[in-house]
Order: sequence, then C-alpha cells, then structure tokens
Amino acid sequence: MKETIEKKYIEKKRLVKKVFRNELVEYVEVYYVDSSTNEEVYFKAIEKENKLRYLDAYKAKIGLLTSEQIKNIRKKYDLSQREYSFALGLGEITVHRYEKGAIQSFGDNQLLLLSKDAKHFLTMINENQDCFDSQRYEEIVSGLQKYLLLEKHRIVSLDELYRIKGSFVTADVEDIAAHIYGNYQKNIIDGSEMNVMKMQKMLYYLQGLSVYYFNCHAFEEDFYTSENGPYLKGLNSIPHYKEKVYLSEGMYHLCELLISAYGKYECSYLAKLSLEEFGFDGKEKIISIENIKRYFKSIYQ
Repeated sequence: MKETIEKKYIEKKRLVKKVFRNELVEYVEVYYVDSSTNEEVYFKAIEKENKLRYLDAYKAKIGLLTSEQIKNIRKKYDLSQREYSFALGLGEITVHRYEKGAIQSFGDNQLLLLSKDAKHFLTMINENQDCFDSQRYEEIVSGLQKYLLLEKHRIVSLDELYRIKGSFVTADVEDIAAHIYGNYQKNIIDGSEMNVMKMQKMLYYLQGLSVYYFNCHAFEEDFYTSENGPYLKGLNSIPHYKEKVYLSEGMYHLCELLISAYGKYECSYLAKLSLEEFGFDGKEKIISIENIKRYFKSIYQ
C-alpha cells in the first residue's frame, strides 16, 4: 500500500485505545497527512489495515492467535487458506476469515495452536485425508515429513541466535576448542568428559551457525566427510588449556549457546545427526563452506 501513496503524503503513527467486547484494547494506528496542508488524508486500504491491527490487538489481549500468527503457521507448511482449513477439519473459508480479522472461537484457536507442532499437524492431516485428492495429500505429507526431519536438526532456536550481541570475528580453532572444553567441563551436568569426536561435532555445529547467522567463518579449517559425520583433519586431540584465548564477544556468546544446546547430547547422537546432514559414500570429500551454509539455511528458513 505504501508504494501506491504519493510522496506528498507523510506516514504517521499514534497509540489508540478502544473498548471492544468489554476489553480495553491498545494498538498503534497508521495514518497519513498531506505535507502541504498538514491535514489527515483518508485511504480505504489504510483503514482496513488499521482495523486488522485493532482486531489482532483484541485477539492477543484475550489469548487468541492473531491473524498474522495464523498466517505464519499456514505459510510454514506452504498451504493455501483452503487447504489449511481442511487440514484442521474446519469449513472451506474459515482460515481466510480468521486471517482477515474474524475472531475465532477458543475451540478453533486450540486447533490452530496444536497445528503449530508439526507432529500434531501431521495427525490432523491424516484424520482429514478425505478432504484432499490423493496426489495433494501425498505432497503435503511429504513436505511435513521433510519439515520434521529439519526440525530435529534445529537444536538452537532463532530466538536464541537473535539474542547474541557483539561483534563476530573469525578465530583460531584451537582457541575455540580450548574455550569450549574449559566451559563444558564447568557446566556439564552428568559429569561426562569431552572427547575428540564430540569436540569435532561441536565445532561443526559452531561453524554451521556462524556461516548461516553471522555470514562469517568461525575458523578457517575445512571439514571432510567420514563415517562419523563431518570432521576436521587437524584436530586429533583437544587443547585442554591455553593461557589466553582470543574470541570476539559474538563468538564467546555463540560458544556458550553451543555448549548449552549441544553439550547435553551424547557424542554418538551428534555423530548420527551430522552424518544425516552430510553423508559418507566411502570416499572422503571436502565439505565446502557454501554447502554448510546452504544446509543450515535450509534448517532455519
């Protein structure tokens, strides 16, 4: 809408309070003024957008999913509004209405909430299989199964990555390994020791998150395929102690997140997980940093 409004109109925002269904609702309303007269200008499309903001504010106030949240769940599974309605066992245009601002019942809201979990949603699809032709049903189920596989590999959440502050600079791999080892031993709950293979996996996941989120190598060394998943050729032992390690603030916080998220898993599980990501055909091959970045991008997008 903004692209169609002439440049002489200036966008402004204001906090609006209204009572709707006995609830005081607050939301930010967008409006435009004429730059030459400073008078407010009416646009029908903007009025519709403000009404949706108003209704979404009410939904959020009483604990319902907003129109935008409903749309995001549907898009996560790459479904049309009609398909999403059928998958939930609802009427053909129900999701369309909810995304346009109609206020869903608490019962329907519970269905929508359950559908956020891909496993629950797959069950819903199966229960409402008759609403789809066989080809489309198989496509949806296949897409969900792929999504679930990627979800298993999404051990660190995007919200956790977003909270990392500070600059991120490529570091020496031995500095990183020494830091991970020292902090792992301080924080690990079950008392298990860090071994070389587990360190290999920790460094692999650190590199993947680094190139995906920070668009920067954590370290320069290359990974190779193996029967135990990606590994670094030069790391045959763990540098248990270094008097000084040089890590940027962003790298330090990412390492802490890595220890918290991946450190609790057994070495064998991390090896199996990484092998699913980059398989081994019996011949050792270098894994390009572009392929690592591409894979982690597929997980988080």
